[in-house]
Amino acid sequence: IDAHLAGQQEHANQWLDATLLELARQDSHPHLSGLEREQYERIQELCSRIEAIPARPWRVADLARQFHYSTDHFTRVFRRFKGMTPSEYVIQVRVEAAKSLLHVSSYSVTRIAGLLGYHDVYHFSKQFKDRTGISPSQYRRD
Repeated sequence: IDAHLAGQQEHANQWLDATLLELARQDSHPHLSGLEREQYERIQELCSRIEAIPARPWRVADLARQFHYSTDHFTRVFRRFKGMTPSEYVIQVRVEAAKSLLHVSSYSVTRIAGLLGYHDVYHFSKQFKDRTGISPSQYRRD
């Protein structure tokens, strides 16, 4: 709403798209109960933490330990509810955060990479381009 009121239509549209995707995602598992419901809720809570602090060094083995699961089992459970591995999810969250920062800030690509937990701007740029089809600099210009 703030972006819309400030005349930043593209940024407002991104927030609206994200909100609609989240609502659709929440509606996608209403039939769960018991252990599946608990797993789903814990995965959702974890995803919220990842979205809140994308720069944190999220390691699958550490996350699996928090769930008291093996790494393989945790990855299977995560993929069942999110449609991707935990590592892919972290990258997706970081790329989405980078897209927002590229639109609303004047930070350099190197600075944005650092803010999102990347120690190597080239690695960040490669992951960004792999997922968006264009470099961070091109994305900012478009």
